[in-house]
Amino acid sequence: MTFTSENISEGGAFLKVTNPDMPFHVGDVLDMHFSLPNHPALIRAKGKVIWTTEGRTPDDELLHGFGVQFTDMKEDFRSVIRRFVIENCEI
Repeated sequence: MTFTSENISEGGAFLKVTNPDMPFHVGDVLDMHFSLPNHPALIRAKGKVIWTTEGRTPDDELLHGFGVQFTDMKEDFRSVIRRFVIENCEI
């Protein structure tokens, strides 16, 4: 499956789904691999679903998706994400 991230940090990410039906549930463990814009490295990590938008009041403005906490990731990959966030952070 492929998802788009709406928010990422070195600790985790929010992954958007196109409809309110969740492909995963709180507690599910995921093997993930992804890349960041303008960065060639394929980042690999394990993550745990820690929350979802499932069951929330329907709202056309609401993004549907789930939050994943990275549970196992090489420090080099964390550094890549940290640098990406710093370079792309809007203050």
